[in-house]
Order: sequence, then C-alpha cells, then structure tokens
Amino acid sequence: MIRNILGNIEGIEFLAIAGFFIFFTIYIGVLIKALRLDKNHLEKMSNLPLEEDSHKNKI
Repeated sequence: MIRNILGNIEGIEFLAIAGFFIFFTIYIGVLIKALRLDKNHLEKMSNLPLEEDSHKNKI
C-alpha cells in the first residue's frame, strides 16, 4: 500500500536525491570543520572538567 502511494507521487525521486545531497553536504561540512579545529583549543576544552574551580571558593 505504501509503495503504491509513494509510487503515484510525482517528483518523489527528486526529493530522495535532494535529501541525500543535503545530508551529504552537511556531513562533509561537519567533517571539514572538525578537521580544521585548533588542537590547542581542543586540549584546553578536554581538560576543563578536570580543572579545579578557583572562582568557586571566592564567591
């Protein structure tokens, strides 16, 4: 039944191709952004949960 409904919709092939290209573009964009991140910044952010909070005692 679903196959008959989807088969009768005109332009459904375009939606599948468009969805794939949108997903692929976002995936490649996130991959490029992750590879271009500054390694020193990543190291600093990874150590944040382990650092002592010096401001906590002053408040």
